[in-house]
Amino acid sequence: MTCKTCGNPERKIWPPVSQVPKFKGLGSENWMLLVECPECGNFWAGVPYEPYASFVYYVTWDKSIEQWKLEIGQKDGSNLHAWHKKQLLMYKNTLTDNDMESIQHHRERNYGRDPYTEA
Repeated sequence: MTCKTCGNPERKIWPPVSQVPKFKGLGSENWMLLVECPECGNFWAGVPYEPYASFVYYVTWDKSIEQWKLEIGQKDGSNLHAWHKKQLLMYKNTLTDNDMESIQHHRERNYGRDPYTEA
């Protein structure tokens, strides 16, 4: 059954839209966040993007909190950041029209840059 709060398991990405659920924070390190849906308990890994690290893109995290802590601590989190970027690209086709509008807004605020246009 689909979670009414975060959309798990159908939703794989939460771009910086106004309707992002009020996730419970579990950790923050090396420019990445780990949060939890208060309804279903699904974990989400988020990366803040400029300007001002105010545009957070979340992707579903299907491993444990301990695994996230282990991986984010290795190589300044670079492997986990690469994984996050791959998830964004892999599930791009699942984004709604509202999601795409929000990404476009981010792009306009950031001089044409967002996780989908950065190399």
